[in-house]
Parts: sequence; C-alpha cells; structure tokens
Amino acid sequence: MRQIMGSIEGEYRRYKALGEGAIEQLADGELEKWEKGWTVLFRSLAELDDEGLHAVVKIRGVPLSVHGALHRSLAHTSYHVGQIVFLGKAFRGGEWKYLSIPPAGSAAYNANPFAEKPPGPSR
Repeated sequence: MRQIMGSIEGEYRRYKALGEGAIEQLADGELEKWEKGWTVLFRSLAELDDEGLHAVVKIRGVPLSVHGALHRSLAHTSYHVGQIVFLGKAFRGGEWKYLSIPPAGSAAYNANPFAEKPPGPSR
C-alpha cells in the first residue's frame, strides 16, 4: 500500500506545483491559505496506514473506502487546478509562461518524457 500512497501523494504534489506555477504568474504577495491546505493534506496522507486506507467514509452520504475517497479527491483537485491554470492563461495572455508542454513542444517532451516528474520508486 505504501507504493500506492506514494503514487497518490506524487500526483497531489504534481497538481500543487502546477497550481503554484499559475498562481505565481498572477498574484503578488503570499498565498498562505493555499500552503496551509496542502500541509494538512500531506500530513494526513503520511498518517494513513493500511487499515486506515480500508476504513469507510461518507462523501455526500455515499460510503467510500478512504482509498476510493482519495482518488475522488485527487480528481476533484485536478479539476480545480485546471480551472486556475485556464484562468491564469486567460488573464496573462501573451505573457503566460507554459507550465507543461508548450505549443510545438511535443517533440522535445517525447525525447525526455521523465523531465516532468521522476519515474516511480524502483522495486
């Protein structure tokens, strides 16, 4: 289960970085609430053990395993980070610095696809 949790945490961290890349292009000053929320999330993930992952929680009255709830939360997080990036790009226009593959950059990405994130843990 640790490998699965590492994968889930890695994806959360990837979306956190993506959101921060957009926010940095838009906001002056400190985004304290953003960081506090992520700190709570990562602390909670670190405290989960195998038993906790199989516990049942309810989201809007629907029972889910914690593991399933984390996947649902990750999808929800990616949706909102996508909104932040979309709006950031719209606000910045031509001054936008691409956070992933820029237009016409697919060939360079395909030549080094692991530059975006490190490969998973070795076995």
